[in-house]
Amino acid sequence: MRRPLLLVLLCLLAAPTTFARRRPSSHPAPFTIPELETIAAEALQAGVPGLTIAVRQGSSSVVRAWGNTRRDSVYQIGSVTKQFTAAAIMRLVEAGTVRAEDKARTWLPELDSRFDAITIEHLLTHRSGLRDYNEQLTSAWEPKTQQQILALITSGPPLFTPGSRYTYSNSGYYVLGMIIERASSKSYEQFLRETFFEPLALRDTSYCGTNAPAPDGYVIDPTGMLFEVAAADMSLPYAAGALCSTGDDLLRWTGALANGRAVSPGSYAQMIRNPGYGYALVVDTLDGNRRVWHNGAILGFQSHVAHFPEKGLSVAVLINALDLTTQDRATSIANQVARAML
Repeated sequence: MRRPLLLVLLCLLAAPTTFARRRPSSHPAPFTIPELETIAAEALQAGVPGLTIAVRQGSSSVVRAWGNTRRDSVYQIGSVTKQFTAAAIMRLVEAGTVRAEDKARTWLPELDSRFDAITIEHLLTHRSGLRDYNEQLTSAWEPKTQQQILALITSGPPLFTPGSRYTYSNSGYYVLGMIIERASSKSYEQFLRETFFEPLALRDTSYCGTNAPAPDGYVIDPTGMLFEVAAADMSLPYAAGALCSTGDDLLRWTGALANGRAVSPGSYAQMIRNPGYGYALVVDTLDGNRRVWHNGAILGFQSHVAHFPEKGLSVAVLINALDLTTQDRATSIANQVARAML
């Protein structure tokens, strides 16, 4: 969530940024937020090349883009992908195909006895102890098979007793993607497309690179210099961070999760039942207001999606740069926007 995904060889490749234009879709009634112009201007002045801010409150919404992006610009969303992965697992739970308490080895016998105690819930909540495979990668652009990534994940035993503590790890969500494929007999991309993208009219959301080339972004290095970078190979982030989307679609997705259309109300309650990190949904407060959120960072992009259930407010921020001068610029902007609304 907070750790950038695939932060390797940042300045080696430069390529033009491409944003696929998609067909228009219907939108809720618009409204205005005067503070957005100031917030966006500050981000652009800090070196962000382009950003989208999307806000929905009740039945009204506003989606604006600045810099070198448009309202329909497609971004890589990094670890916000994990929400879709967790929701996919819950749909399989609802179908009676898998259980949260299932051992991971039930579905992936390639995991040896060292990993016998790890359950699907441990994977969902980052309590599995699996070592983070992306820290072992030497290139962001060299594709790897699932078995090659699994070999990195299992190159050592769990870092701690499963369930004993929380440590954020992309490996758990990579493994969950493999479990989704085994349990559904479909590819991860196909299962998400048929279960969420098409039924929920997420027309601009996809597994990056399937409908159009994955968009390239930028890196703002610690000195403030801006570098254009080619998209990472999507076989690497996979179910931990390989989706692309837009501001409009992320508002629609957040609403579908909270309103029982993406998963059942009972499943959603399970995903957010504990404060802290639930099932790819962080539950905390902002200035005393309960918030359900996740952020993402991947080579060239940062993202943040938040929902304030008691206020009927959702905020999505997408940036086409990985900003190394600050820990998480997308989250900072999202908090500014939320405070302007709250």
